[in-house]
Amino acid sequence: MNYETYSNLVGKHAMFSPSSTNLLDKDENYIVGFWARKYIPEIGTALHDIARAHIKNSIKLTKYTKSEVLLALIDKEWAAIQAGAISETKLKQILTKADPDRIRELATPRTKTGLSSGKVALIKSMAGSNYSLAEIAERLGVSPSTVNKYL
Repeated sequence: MNYETYSNLVGKHAMFSPSSTNLLDKDENYIVGFWARKYIPEIGTALHDIARAHIKNSIKLTKYTKSEVLLALIDKEWAAIQAGAISETKLKQILTKADPDRIRELATPRTKTGLSSGKVALIKSMAGSNYSLAEIAERLGVSPSTVNKYL
């Protein structure tokens, strides 16, 4: 019988082992969370290795603003939260540090719809005829701030 050394088997393991057969009766979100918790530390280690190689070889990376980095981190953390891969303690830490408006935006996604081209034309026409924002808004059934956005 030929035996492989453990180092030759890394990355070749079966997805379900005898100890994880209880995953067969779980829903998709639970399974995604299970595997995310299992592989996130490995991914983090790989990212550290990439960073170490960049530093060692003096490779410069694109600079991002602090807000761009924070938004990207929050989006990735939110994906992990949705997958159930974040502990309750870590979740509280994320939520206390994050911008409440951004969390609200992620938690209640809305499709942004604009006004039709006909309504935009009417706004411009009425504004050209010296109607007030309130009058235009009332006519179209939208808020004055929406009218102002299209002027």
